[in-house]
Amino acid sequence: MKKVQPHWGYLAGAAIGAGFTLAARRPPSKTNPLLLPGFFGGWLTNELVFHHYLWQTLASVGWIRAGALRHPAGWAALGLTAAQWAAMGQIVREVRATRSTVEDALIAGLGPDYRDALPNDASADDFDLVDPRSLLVPFRPQRHGVERLPNRVFAHHGGEDLRLDITQAVATLAGDRRPCLVYVHGGGWMTRNREHQGIPLMAELASRGWVCIRADYRLSPRHAFPAHLIDVKRAIAWVREHADELGVDPDQIAIAGGSAGGHLAALAALTPNRPELQPGFEDIDTSVFAAVPIYGVFDFRNRLGLRNTLEVQFLARTMFKQRYDDRGEVFHLASPMDQVHPDAPAFLVLHGQRDSLAPAADATHFAALLREAGARTVVDVELPGAQHAFDIFPSWRTLVTLRGVARFLEFARATRPGSAAPS
Repeated sequence: MKKVQPHWGYLAGAAIGAGFTLAARRPPSKTNPLLLPGFFGGWLTNELVFHHYLWQTLASVGWIRAGALRHPAGWAALGLTAAQWAAMGQIVREVRATRSTVEDALIAGLGPDYRDALPNDASADDFDLVDPRSLLVPFRPQRHGVERLPNRVFAHHGGEDLRLDITQAVATLAGDRRPCLVYVHGGGWMTRNREHQGIPLMAELASRGWVCIRADYRLSPRHAFPAHLIDVKRAIAWVREHADELGVDPDQIAIAGGSAGGHLAALAALTPNRPELQPGFEDIDTSVFAAVPIYGVFDFRNRLGLRNTLEVQFLARTMFKQRYDDRGEVFHLASPMDQVHPDAPAFLVLHGQRDSLAPAADATHFAALLREAGARTVVDVELPGAQHAFDIFPSWRTLVTLRGVARFLEFARATRPGSAAPS
C-alpha cells in the first residue's frame, strides 16, 4: 500500500477541518443535500471549538515534522489552517457572549431586580464558574451526587409500555417537597431518544434539589398527533399522582424539552386540563408553572414561510396522517403559536441563532405572540452562533446557558401565584 505523502495528508486534514468550520459559521440550508453532514460537523465544531483547535494544532505539528512544508501543498494546508483558525476565533467570541446574552434576556424578561426574588443559592451563582472537567471530557457521565432511577412504566397503550426515568440528588431529606421538571425528548416525533437527551439540564437542576423526569411518548408514523401530546400530559399526571412517593410538591411542576420535545413541552404548557387531550385522566391537573422549550417547533401552518414544501408535506403525512394542502384543525391544534393565551405559565424560549433545523425566527415570533396575548412572564433567548441540539452535552455554552435556565425556573417558582417569599 502506497504511503500517504505528508503534504497531501496535511492538505486533506486541513480541508476537512475547514469544512467543519464553514458548516459552523454558515450551516447548509434545508434544501442542501449536505444538510445532515453539515449540521453534525458544524454542531460539533461550535460546541467543541477548543477541541477543534487542539486536534488541528496536533495534526499540524505532526504533518510539519513529517516534512509537509517541503511541498507547496503543505504550505497551502498551513494557510488553510490559519484561515480557519481566524474564523474559529469568531466562534469563540460567540461562545463567550453567551453569559451576557442570557443575563440580558433575563433582565429584559424578568426585570433588573429579578435576582432579588431568587433563593440565596441561585442568586449567588457565578455564570462563569464551570467545572473544567466538563469542558475537557464533555461526554462523561452525569454529575457526582446525582442519581438516575430508570425504566418506571407510567402508561400502557395497546401492549406498548411507556417508561420514564427519574434524576435526583442522591442525598434527600425524608419529607422534603421538591420542585419537579418533566423533560420531553426530541427526535422528530419519530425516534425515541429519552436516555440521551436533557442530561446537562437535569444534572444542573437535580444538584439544586429538583426531581427531574424524562418520559417516553408514542411516536409517528405509527401513531398520529395528538397521541404524542396526550402521553406528555399523562407523564405530568403521573407525577402528580405519585407526588408523595417522589417527594414532589404537586404545585411546583415545570416542563422543558428540546426540538420535537420543545414543541410538545410548549403545547402541554399552553393546553392544560383540556379533556379531549387527556382521555382517561380528565380529572387530573396537568398544568405547569413554567415551560422551557429549547430549539422547539412552534408553527405547523408555516405562516412565516420558513419551511420548505417537502418538509411540511412529509410531516403532514407521517405525523398528522393528512394532506398538508388541507390544513385541517389538527394543524392549528399542534401549533403552539395558535394556542397562546394570557394565562400561559412562565415561558423561557431558548434557541440558537444559527439553528438550521428549526428556524430561530419562529421562536422569536412565538415569544412575541405570548407577550401580545398578555402572558405574565416571557423570556426570549437567542444564543449567538448556536446550532440545533447545542445542549446535548455539557459544553461551555451549554453549562452557562443552563445556569440561566435554572435562574429562570427559580424565579418562576418564587413568583408563581400563591408562592411564599424566597429564603
